[in-house]
Amino acid sequence: MSVAVSIALAGCNRDEAPINISYRQVGICKVYETAAGPVAPRVDEGLAIFKIESLDNSKSGKSFTFDPGLLYIDQSTPEQKAKQVWEWNRRFVSTDKRFVQSTGITPSTMATVPGGGKVEANSFVVVPIGTNNPSGGPEAKQFALDLLYDAGSADKGENHVSEGVNFIKSNATGNWQLAENCKEIALK
Repeated sequence: MSVAVSIALAGCNRDEAPINISYRQVGICKVYETAAGPVAPRVDEGLAIFKIESLDNSKSGKSFTFDPGLLYIDQSTPEQKAKQVWEWNRRFVSTDKRFVQSTGITPSTMATVPGGGKVEANSFVVVPIGTNNPSGGPEAKQFALDLLYDAGSADKGENHVSEGVNFIKSNATGNWQLAENCKEIALK
């Protein structure tokens, strides 16, 4: 069952239809192995792994440049969200290549999707996240993570969260793995 999450600015007057980014949360782990030994994020952090399935721009007449480096998880508290964007707890995609090298996954890369086009991405992104429930939300949902897209931040700290982007999480009901070692997660 797919659940569409439409995230756009209220009152935004876009002439073009938004791009649909389909993805699924694969799992969350704490450590992975490299030739030099195990690598782990900081204390109280884990690695959230997502598979970007497709970039569907078929309903738009304009091209869209997808930059996976602009994907993030928002783990802000309500108090942080009431402040300027630079005070939010946004966790962006990791650029550390060691995870990709050690697991053999295909990393997401920049891609321009032409208007009317669709790209089957079938690639992965990894986001270091807080595992101590930094958003203060319900414990049962602390690892149910949604991707967002930084469509630009203004000088005054205003954030255009996912403007022009619809996210479709194909496993929104919670079908992902939690593991201490990343090699225990099926990366497919």
